Amino acid sequence: TSGLAVPGPLPMRDGDDLTVADLITFFANPTRAYLRERLDVASPLEEELRPDAIPVDLDGLQSWQIGERLLSDLLAGKASVEIERAELQRGSLPPAALGYRLLVDIGPRADAIAAATGRILTDSPVAARSVDIDVEIGGGRRLVGSVQRVHDRAFVLPTYSTLSGKHRLEAWITLLALTAGTPAGAGPWTAHAIGRRGKDSCVANVGPIAPDLARTFLLELVELRDLGLSMPLAFAPKTSYDYAARLHQLKGRKETLALAAAREQWEKRFDNNDPSIALLYGPNPPLDIWLGPPSADEVWEFAGEAESLPSRLGHTAMRVFRPALLAGVGT
Repeated sequence: TSGLAVPGPLPMRDGDDLTVADLITFFANPTRAYLRERLDVASPLEEELRPDAIPVDLDGLQSWQIGERLLSDLLAGKASVEIERAELQRGSLPPAALGYRLLVDIGPRADAIAAATGRILTDSPVAARSVDIDVEIGGGRRLVGSVQRVHDRAFVLPTYSTLSGKHRLEAWITLLALTAGTPAGAGPWTAHAIGRRGKDSCVANVGPIAPDLARTFLLELVELRDLGLSMPLAFAPKTSYDYAARLHQLKGRKETLALAAAREQWEKRFDNNDPSIALLYGPNPPLDIWLGPPSADEVWEFAGEAESLPSRLGHTAMRVFRPALLAGVGT
């Protein structure tokens, strides 16, 4: 089965004001945003039901949901014994010993993420608050909205999911919005995403950065969003992050190794099974759909390094993630 027949690039929309949530939602899945907002096509229902980074089998989904509940309760200050007892009584676990074994597997992982989050909150012990954002983004447009989960001057994003490019990008966009969209003296701001890596926790810390740089990088993302609503972007946050992070690690050399990292993420995880990508390009498309040369609007121009990037995937990945990687989002 082939994908949708899509015409050439659609006319750019007149620029409207954006919210921070609009920008985060777009980059979480640009293909879905293009289908919905420009073609008025909804992707299959399971996309709405499948949280990020969850295996589609019932056991994986169930484990993730339980892990999120455990993590939320731990961060609320509840005792592990109390949380596990409530989970066993909820009725969502397999019976008897099977349910207990599942908790024994999930509980320590949630504990590790909660502990890592707690270490960050020790440095920012103030209770969570929301921060209003308002920044001019050119052409009479503004980026507005309210950022939640801010402790003192730190945005903190804990999740039971395996920490991926999607979470790192949400932390980065939020950092840019806080830095560029609040009054002088409100910062400096930092952002922290905390998730799983195997059985342990993984933390991505980013910031602070200078307000003028934050606005520059924010405008670049707004420009890419505008482009991605006129034509499908060659971008999926997990695959694109793995490409950009590997190339960054290699200091811009050996692009083939970065491409190999992207292929592994694309083929072995979830991006090529994403319902929106399957709807647009056909089921299980190869990464080659994004490996053609970039258009003039897609080209990344930074210190001459763009000359070594042969593909649309590479240019867009580096435009989105290179500033974030330089600011520390990979750590």
